[in-house]
Amino acid sequence: MRLMNRSDFGEKFIRLTEIYRKPDGSKWSDADIEEATGRFVKAPYLSNLKAGRIKQPGLERLRAIARVMGFPPELWLQSQDAWKPSPPPAGDEARLGAHTLARRLNVLFDVLTNERTGKHFTNRDVAELSKGRLTEEEVEAAREGKLNDLKGAQYLALSDVFDVDVSYWYQGAGPYRNLTEEEMRAIADPRTHEILTKVYRSSERQKDVILHLLEQLELMRREDREDR
Repeated sequence: MRLMNRSDFGEKFIRLTEIYRKPDGSKWSDADIEEATGRFVKAPYLSNLKAGRIKQPGLERLRAIARVMGFPPELWLQSQDAWKPSPPPAGDEARLGAHTLARRLNVLFDVLTNERTGKHFTNRDVAELSKGRLTEEEVEAAREGKLNDLKGAQYLALSDVFDVDVSYWYQGAGPYRNLTEEEMRAIADPRTHEILTKVYRSSERQKDVILHLLEQLELMRREDREDR
């Protein structure tokens, strides 16, 4: 997927800070985001991003910003013409922040398309892809704000349908810890990143199997070194 140019990222970041606010309704400052990401994304970086001085923003930093502010990372990669989020809330809703289920859900409907049809998702599409965990009526009620919360399995179903992390549906996602130098090198390697992505999408049982295999490989490497 082609990334936007640097001015687009800066303009979009400014626009997102107007729309996606903190739970008390105030705007995210650069210092707020730095603290919320565990200093993974620092305030000077955010200032340079707004000013358009960052030529190629790191995808991991963009994901971190999206997570703490409460919007889907896909918005960074959508042109502003294609993405038309609703205006910022006012009154009591502003004090609660723009984090209602309806708002989060409608953003995904606005920016993502169904791979099967090539068109934006419909309520029926989501109900069918949820494999019985959501009805079309429940999806409609959630989008209209008539249904303000769902069961855990239903949030998981929506995450699967839209391919977003389940943390997207909740406020107060925990801060990121700083990545080690080795972890940053691993993420930067295309092959390793592909493996990490596939492992992340695996079930807990599958992850246990993968971890066991990796431990066995490490044991074999140690035995080979001892035999030399």
